[in-house]
Amino acid sequence: MAWIHGAYGVMWFEHEDSVMAGPGSDQRLRFPNSPNLWFECQRLAVEGAELAPAFQSHRAAAPSVHVSGGAVHATALLEQRRGGGIVVLLANPTNEPAQIRVSVDSDAVADGTAPILFVGRNVTVKGGAFHDSIDAWGTRAYRMEPRTAWQDASEPPTPTLNPQNLLSNP
Repeated sequence: MAWIHGAYGVMWFEHEDSVMAGPGSDQRLRFPNSPNLWFECQRLAVEGAELAPAFQSHRAAAPSVHVSGGAVHATALLEQRRGGGIVVLLANPTNEPAQIRVSVDSDAVADGTAPILFVGRNVTVKGGAFHDSIDAWGTRAYRMEPRTAWQDASEPPTPTLNPQNLLSNP
């Protein structure tokens, strides 16, 4: 939810309360004895590393996203990597699962499949929209292919050398 609303990273620190560290205290709530907290920090670190190219983008340049079918928060980010990409982040802040329809500007995204990051399945994008379900309190991240001018043409362009390539013999 924080990433959807503009956060760019996660800061984690260790706090040890000497009163809580004594015998009889609930050590599951403290580092390093809190596997729940540690696993959540690891999960956020993996997600942050995967989404870093999108977080580095200019958010105002991303296409708009519309979600119907639930009180789901959403945003789109342009990935700043070779070939680009459009990442759509969703969060369901309710205790009810939702069947949703997500639409992105159809001029911005290509039709085809979009992987759902961290889940291991795909959705089918048609006309800039797709359907999916999101768990109660769940999150989703989708990576969509950007539409390029040659996708509307009969043949893709002939590949050329990138002038920014610094290798003498690429």
